[in-house]
Amino acid sequence: MKPENLILSTLIPGPVYPGNEIDVYMQPLIAELKKLWAVGIETYDARLDNTFKLHASLLWTISDFPGYGILSGWSTKGKLACPSCHYETSSTYLKHSKKVVYLNHRKFLPPDHKWRSDRRRFNGDVEMLSCPDILSGAEVEELLRGYENDFGKPLKRNRGTSDCPWKKKSIFFELPYWSNNMVRHNLDVMHIEKNICDKILGTLLNIGGKTKDHLNARQDLEEMGIRKDLHPVKCDDKHMTKKEKENFCSVLMNAKLPYGSASNISRCIQMKERKISGYKSHDAHFILQFLLQFAVVKTLKPESKSGTDTKDSHTDGGYPIGSQRSREGKSIHLDNKTWTNAHRYILFNCENVEIEKLKDEHNTLVQKDDKLKRYKRERMHTTDFQKWLKYVVQKRDGISLELSLLARGPLRSAKRFTGYNVNGYRFHNKLRDSRCTTQNSGVFLTALTTSFASAKDKNPIVGDVGYYGAIEEIIEVDYWGAVSVVLFRCCWYQKAGDYYGLARVNFSRLCQKEDPFVLATQVQQVFYIEDPTEKNLQFVLQKYPKDQYSEVEEVSDIGYIPRVDIPDTFTWSKDDVPKKQFPVTPNEDLDDIDI
Repeated sequence: MKPENLILSTLIPGPVYPGNEIDVYMQPLIAELKKLWAVGIETYDARLDNTFKLHASLLWTISDFPGYGILSGWSTKGKLACPSCHYETSSTYLKHSKKVVYLNHRKFLPPDHKWRSDRRRFNGDVEMLSCPDILSGAEVEELLRGYENDFGKPLKRNRGTSDCPWKKKSIFFELPYWSNNMVRHNLDVMHIEKNICDKILGTLLNIGGKTKDHLNARQDLEEMGIRKDLHPVKCDDKHMTKKEKENFCSVLMNAKLPYGSASNISRCIQMKERKISGYKSHDAHFILQFLLQFAVVKTLKPESKSGTDTKDSHTDGGYPIGSQRSREGKSIHLDNKTWTNAHRYILFNCENVEIEKLKDEHNTLVQKDDKLKRYKRERMHTTDFQKWLKYVVQKRDGISLELSLLARGPLRSAKRFTGYNVNGYRFHNKLRDSRCTTQNSGVFLTALTTSFASAKDKNPIVGDVGYYGAIEEIIEVDYWGAVSVVLFRCCWYQKAGDYYGLARVNFSRLCQKEDPFVLATQVQQVFYIEDPTEKNLQFVLQKYPKDQYSEVEEVSDIGYIPRVDIPDTFTWSKDDVPKKQFPVTPNEDLDDIDI
């Protein structure tokens, strides 16, 4: 999908798109595709310096839903609008909304799925239908045998059949292999996400002409005899107050997002009208994720999770980013405190086999001192290990070069960077972030930690603890030219508890001040969204690495719940709105298309 690999094969000028007659314009393209399939074309191979016969075939088309109908010939409107369900499309006409809708989605679920028997949350019936078989290309070609296209005039329905869903026999069936293709037409996900995002925003903010929660929809529910708590009763209350809309829009307007997540969404916020519009299709993906976490998750109230063990996450060596000068780094001198903290953290996280054995040996020696409390013994093991290691290595023979250099400690001179790319994330320090419209300094780490309730605690708990912070400095320390390690010096924020499954931190309260460093390869990236109702509190959201978007459900779900088991008591309506009351707005401008 790179620009250099795309070829514009057909350009149709004019103020009006051709619609069903697009086949007329595509005749030269089909002729070339036939030639590429049967005869091929002489092509030069620059690497081998010779020519070869290039053959090619058309795999499928990608379009939005109206484009699907234009290219395939299947009518995407009316009672049989679903190309997958074809003649078995389950449709219902809503008298008050004056539109055809498709409500029997549960037939695609497994036969024993519990939602098939759930009457209350769906259409009031038990779903007994099975998933329809998709029409193959050969079956479509057989159905359209003898069908005559009549472009430029009102379509002649197939031999007087008024309910025929076919508008034409697609020109693609002239390709000898087209009827054998398992997938012939695809829907563009970006268009679908954009449409759904528009409807959700319009409904949440009650935008005139955009909301799907209107009087006619409530009357249709009453007509169908379902969802009695949503039946209309005339009142003057609004579903969302002006203050709630302002808070909602202000959060989106003030949010600084990670690099590459979305465009500058703040430009699309109109605070006076309390709405969002004009955002691009690829922004809808982020907005949907954002809405799922701040709207749906607050309703579902799932159990929060602390994160995923970083040992199993994807890691790579990483590299500095920025200009040539920035990538070379700035030389700095490490003071005693910084040098000690950095060296100690590297020793405890370098995963060197020899050092691991010496750590166990030192810990055994420290634990023998029964006069000290458990808390102090743990602290002594952490603070004294590097001095003990240096002394032991100097006295012993047969020590490897790597262990000798690690025990000696890094050089006092180091390099400082403003940005670093690692594990598929682009990280900045806080100073660089302050000058950008994006936010790339947030980090998350899961560490195996011994937790003490107090200094007198004799039974500490050992387990994974999640830490949230922001990068203040990116440094590379050098162990005498043999080993170099990139560290993030971070400020760690105190966790302010979970809010309906979303982690929150307090920017005004810091923790782990004596242990600021973390290896660059250990962390995941997060970003913070300000809580509009409480000062200094920030919600934590996950930024997925670029090379793991296809495995999004395998990544830690910090603030993101990809799979939620909906409880039996769940309701899609707002709990804080008086039941059986619906604001009646005269002369509503309703949409004709229901997504």
